[in-house]
This record gives sequence, C-alpha cells and structure tokens, in this order.
Amino acid sequence: MIDPIVRDHLRGFADLLEYPTPALPEALRRLQARLAEFDAAAAQELRPFAGYVAVTPTTQLEEAYTSMFDLDPKCHLYIGYHLFGDSYKRSAFLLGLKERFGASGFSVDDELPDHLSTLLRFVAMTRDETEAGEIVADALRPALDTMTGRNAPVAAAEQTDEAPAPPEAPRPGAAYLGVLESLRLVLARIAPDHSASLETAEHAHDLATADGRTGG
Repeated sequence: MIDPIVRDHLRGFADLLEYPTPALPEALRRLQARLAEFDAAAAQELRPFAGYVAVTPTTQLEEAYTSMFDLDPKCHLYIGYHLFGDSYKRSAFLLGLKERFGASGFSVDDELPDHLSTLLRFVAMTRDETEAGEIVADALRPALDTMTGRNAPVAAAEQTDEAPAPPEAPRPGAAYLGVLESLRLVLARIAPDHSASLETAEHAHDLATADGRTGG
C-alpha cells in the first residue's frame, strides 16, 4: 500500500518538475520539510537545487528548465520517449495511459499523458496499488535511470556505428538533477525491484496494452 505521505511527496515532485513559476520556492520548501522526516538521503539530494533556486530569478529558472528538459533529449520529461523512443510502442503506451486515466476519472489538460509530472500525479491519486506499482517499476524508475545517466538512452542503444559522443559541458539546468535523484530514491520505496533495462520497457508496453486497452 502506498502511504498517504508518499502520495504527498509525489505531488510535491510533480510541482517541482513543471515549468517554473514564482510559487516554486515555496513548493520546494514544503517538499524538503516533509522529506526530511521520511528519507534523509532524498532530502539531501534536494539541497543543491534549493540553494540554486534561492539565488536565481524566475526568468533564469525558466531558461535552466528549458535547457535541461526541452533541449537535452536524455532528460525529456516524457517517459514513453525514454522507454521506446519515437516508435509505435510509445503511441500504444500513450493510448493505454489515456484509457487508464479515463477509467480512474483522472483528467489531463493539454499535456501528453506520459509527462513525468502527470504520471506522478496519477500514481499519487490512483487507489489501484497494483497499477501504481507497475507504473513506477516498469516506467518511472527505468526512465529516471536513463535521465540520471544510469541507463543508455534508447536511441543511443540502437546506434552501433557512430563514434562515442564527446564529454558534455555542464548544463545550465544541472541543478535539476538533484530533483531527479531525490525522486528516484522515493520511488524506490514504492517499487524496490525493477530490471533497469530495455526489457523493462517491454513490460511497460505490456502494461499499457494489457487487457486490450489500446484495442490491439
């Protein structure tokens, strides 16, 4: 069973991983305070980001967010992209998520259903513990492993003839990595075991298309 406290944490992370607004510092403060008593290591991972937010104007936070999550493919916030790339499997994954959301009465405005913040809010809301555990283990955790550099991106795994990419320069939004690391630790409390491989992506595809949810 997912503890109500953990559900609150997931909603807090969803707030941090949306486009920055002037409300970000307060949302971060609340999450840090709650995490301090729940998982000291997860709270510690947020400290560099908190220091960055404290001295950075909202306009620069917006630029850092865009640099990190919109311009760097390894850190896109769309979970299906990390699992399947731009393939038909991602399309099936999106359709499956939409049907799951509809069956649970969970509404999404203009965002795609595989956006990280959207999935965190869904896991925090659903009362189907099996469903929540599957989404965390088979989708969120492996995608976060890719975003934090533990797994090779799907696109990179498919490339065999290209020379290795040169080392990257530090990204303006690198402080956001602490948010992803902190979230990874919290999700491990929900689903401690996952394969952390492309095999898990196949599980995520099965998860989204199970019981004919996508009509196939």
